[in-house]
Amino acid sequence: MRTSAPRAVGEILPAAVPQVADRLLEQAIRRGWRSLVGPEVARRTQPGTLSGGGLQVVVDNSPWCQEITLRSPEILTALAREFGPARVRSLKVTLGRLDADPRPALREPAPPEHRVTDAERRTIDALLTPIADRDLRDSMRRLLVKTRRFA
Repeated sequence: MRTSAPRAVGEILPAAVPQVADRLLEQAIRRGWRSLVGPEVARRTQPGTLSGGGLQVVVDNSPWCQEITLRSPEILTALAREFGPARVRSLKVTLGRLDADPRPALREPAPPEHRVTDAERRTIDALLTPIADRDLRDSMRRLLVKTRRFA
């Protein structure tokens, strides 16, 4: 039996469900917007929806609306370089209100890991003694030890 190399879900999902291709591209554009357009432009703009190859770009004031309209070829080139040609073919610049902070919130730091003592291991083993299936018992032991380490 031939197996293929692992692939990211984002690579195979558009082939399986074509309706999500634009949404996945939208999210990728949102995540990379600042690096695509630079911090100054990113402060005044946000990518909106993508429909039929046209990306809506929301701008917070009229002068920037004009500026982004003039910079459209430059932005389209950056998008083509990052996501491939013909994925985003045009920009629709609209005046609107920007979200407060489009960047995802930082994760909380992981809790410190607890060292599982020998007594705790013996207690776990005693709890699992009634389980006859060795594979199930071993899996449960690993699960309980990991749970205890982060408790």
